[in-house]
Amino acid sequence: MSIQIYNLFLKTRTIAILIDPDKTDKELLDKYIYAGNNDCCDLYLIGGSLIFDIEWFRNIIITLKSKTSLPVIIFPGNYTQIISDADGILFLQLFSGRNPEYLISQQIIAAPIIYKSGLPAISTAYILIDGGNIM
Repeated sequence: MSIQIYNLFLKTRTIAILIDPDKTDKELLDKYIYAGNNDCCDLYLIGGSLIFDIEWFRNIIITLKSKTSLPVIIFPGNYTQIISDADGILFLQLFSGRNPEYLISQQIIAAPIIYKSGLPAISTAYILIDGGNIM
């Protein structure tokens, strides 16, 4: 799957359905599955800052993988949200804050977990922007 994911990002455009597990119920998940099965997108991105129910998060990943052929890429808010059932992981680097926890600490903890999981990691830097102001 890692070669497939790599090739997917080499395309001129890639469209993803973004799923926040904390804001997704069974009915909405069914709509995401329907959209994915009808050539709406190239992949699913799933994750969030908090993720209150890690088992629901895992269940969403497993359900998507069993009912669609699209890759499921996670973007964990912290190391406890790394789910090896996914097809890949965005290895996130937050540049818009001064909190060392998200500048490097979470990455140090997550690196060996990701390595052991075998998940293809996609290095991703990002900046949070709200209302035109950098947070």
